[in-house]
Amino acid sequence: MKVLDAVKGGIRVAHSHKKLILVLFCMNLLGLAIPTVRTKLSSLMVFIFIIIGVFVEGGITASIRDILTEEKFWGRQFLRYAKKYFGRLLGFYLVIFGVMSLMFIVIMFIVIFSIGFIFRADSSFPFTVVGGIIGWLLFLIVFVFAAYTPIIIVLEDGRVFNSIKRSFKFIKQYFGKVLGLVGIGLGALLIGNGIFLTQKSRGTGIVVNPVIEIISYAWNAYIGVIFTAAFMILYLALIRKSTPKKE
Repeated sequence: MKVLDAVKGGIRVAHSHKKLILVLFCMNLLGLAIPTVRTKLSSLMVFIFIIIGVFVEGGITASIRDILTEEKFWGRQFLRYAKKYFGRLLGFYLVIFGVMSLMFIVIMFIVIFSIGFIFRADSSFPFTVVGGIIGWLLFLIVFVFAAYTPIIIVLEDGRVFNSIKRSFKFIKQYFGKVLGLVGIGLGALLIGNGIFLTQKSRGTGIVVNPVIEIISYAWNAYIGVIFTAAFMILYLALIRKSTPKKE
């Protein structure tokens, strides 16, 4: 399957099931409340936002699975799906957070050790920069190769670690196609939000900027549904292609 065919399929899903966009849009609107809250409550609001986001992700991903595999949208099942996959999706993100934290600690240890004991440098800046670059590269590698984990958890009802392994294997096998799809998705987000930020910087008044911000949230919700579906379409097509046919 071509990457653009997966994107077209994602657009069809988004256009025919606008309720999914509305759900994601409403979740994004919660982000408006975070900057307005005082510092003590800000951390709590961010935590609640993340929890709701993981909960909604399970419902949306499973709903799109039904649309693609059964050609039906079971709106009543949304909350059941969200609850069913919440634990595993949250577990996945906690694993990724744990891995990233461990990598950060190891890299910082290496940087500090290099400064103090090996090179005995007067300035830590070059080592900190190198450590930061290495850290971000490792973060991107882990994040990209684990990106299909939520979809595999929902599509195949997989466990967390097994789904991470399958995600790494799948992306390693079809890296070019996945990278192309990621590039198109990020491009759509960056171009859209770049236009909105430009318009927001030009706008003045109490009404204009909030309206532009709300439009940007709607755009992000639209793109979110399109590319959740597109990633799933690509996965299903490539898995079917690689599975031997029974005679």
